[in-house]
Amino acid sequence: VWYCAEDRSLCTYEQLMGCRVEYGFEDVIRAGYKYWYLGVDLAQVNDLASVNWQCYLYENNTGKLVKPGEEYARKRLFTHTVSWMPKSRLEAHVQGDRFCYYDYLGTELQLCDAAGGENIDINQIYQYIKDIRDKYDLWYTTITADPYNIAGIEDRLADICDNFILQNQSPKALSQYIEALSQEFKDGNVAYHGGHEDIFEKAITGSVLVRNTTGYYSIEKITLKASDNIRIDPLDAMLDGFIANYIDNA
Repeated sequence: VWYCAEDRSLCTYEQLMGCRVEYGFEDVIRAGYKYWYLGVDLAQVNDLASVNWQCYLYENNTGKLVKPGEEYARKRLFTHTVSWMPKSRLEAHVQGDRFCYYDYLGTELQLCDAAGGENIDINQIYQYIKDIRDKYDLWYTTITADPYNIAGIEDRLADICDNFILQNQSPKALSQYIEALSQEFKDGNVAYHGGHEDIFEKAITGSVLVRNTTGYYSIEKITLKASDNIRIDPLDAMLDGFIANYIDNA
């Protein structure tokens, strides 16, 4: 009774495939992009948690990266996502989600050992975020987080960025940015490393935009059931990071 008949995807599958690029996170860094916006979505203790790194970058007319400040033909929103899962829950997620997470261990997916591998370890996630910053000498302009489960590392995240934001998760607060992010996908302005962001791709294809009776959009699982074994956490993390990035740079 709460939703109208305007359910629709964030983008079509063809539009999503149009956002694949041949360069990856490290290629973008080597090209000189040092300033990043992060979105953090920390899940329930046995669910998926995701962190999204993103920045606007520039390509020439053949789709090759150009350095910041050089002449360019196109501006795109580059995105890179890493997710975490409790170690002991891995097989259950493989079976329940019908997705071979084993293929992505150590790259797109990290495992947590907290509580004997039963829980998400937010301290491990914080350390990973900090280690990436230190390893590549990055500057975190803004880190934006869903307030849920962030309290244990909130102060430390604030210490490693210029701006730390707890993002209001109400449809009213998010709706205009959901529409803007959807348009970036539809216009092919998003860029992600093809073949290296499969968990992210699965999140996009498993989500829908739903407009409630007050006219605001939310991002929901394609079944509209919160308990369903569809993981859209990478998209939630991307949206959180996108808001400040969009305001500052779009």
